[in-house]
Amino acid sequence: MVRVFYRRLHRQLQLLLLTLAWRRRVWAEGGGLFEDLLLDEKPGIRRLALTDGDKGAVVGLIRRQRRVQPKFSVLDIGAVANPWSIHSGVADAIFDLFADHYPSCFLPDQLQWGRDCCSSKHDACFDGLYTRERCCRGPEPVQLMQFVGDVTDEHGGGWKNLQAYVAAFGKFDFVVTSHVLEDLREPSTVVRLLPMIAKAGFVAVPSKFYELTYQDDTPDPDSLGLRRKYRGCIHHHWIYTVQNDTLLAVPKLPYLEEDAVMDGLELLGRNESLKEMALVWTGRLPMKLLNQGFMGPTVEGIVQMVRDAVGPASFDDVDRARLSTQQLP
Repeated sequence: MVRVFYRRLHRQLQLLLLTLAWRRRVWAEGGGLFEDLLLDEKPGIRRLALTDGDKGAVVGLIRRQRRVQPKFSVLDIGAVANPWSIHSGVADAIFDLFADHYPSCFLPDQLQWGRDCCSSKHDACFDGLYTRERCCRGPEPVQLMQFVGDVTDEHGGGWKNLQAYVAAFGKFDFVVTSHVLEDLREPSTVVRLLPMIAKAGFVAVPSKFYELTYQDDTPDPDSLGLRRKYRGCIHHHWIYTVQNDTLLAVPKLPYLEEDAVMDGLELLGRNESLKEMALVWTGRLPMKLLNQGFMGPTVEGIVQMVRDAVGPASFDDVDRARLSTQQLP
């Protein structure tokens, strides 16, 4: 029994080491989902994938671009809630209501000290929060620009400052909008503005499968005084999919909690590898609202329209992406 236990433990450790090695390679070399993607001038959605939420592939894509274009600039909109672009050191700027909560590792008058730290073979300058990966890009310290403002307010100070910067210095090469669009009441505004400030970008949202499934990790409904669990995330306004190379936003209407037809997505929605829909766009990001945002004219029509768009019988670009990568339930 002891020998069997150690054999199993050895196999588990081997698997863990292989997984870690693969992730390090992806983050460093740009492998995985986007390893053969070229960020040229061809407009539209260039790559669509379903993932488990790991951002290693897009981090790797950015690092690969920087090997051929050292000044490849990256903006992250809504970075603070999940600051992976900051901690991986790929973000040059962030735009968020709380952007000033993430200062640069080195102040402007500390840049020489920063260069000494980044050039050193020792890690005495760094700790668990301010890591070498976050703070250094080779021998140079990362200087993180902060645009503070409400991303939903097109006429607010945040967008004005960002647009003024772009007018003075040119567009960012890449903009990240990761788990932002599903939270916005009016996502069309942000999507319309993205190509005005960046040449290309990355979008990540919960997949339609995840958003329409009762998840095991939601709070116990009894503890909240609810009759049952809820589908996906309680605070999201939209379910996203891609149809004919266009991002489609479907309103997450209250009746969906009671639509038994959507139960047909349970197997897909519980598959961790299908949890997130990720895409890369260049030039522009085509997007539309279901039925141009009008929910009507009849109840029956609304129910059928939503089912046709994201229900179990629907088949669109996201389903093709799932089948092409053999991501089966």
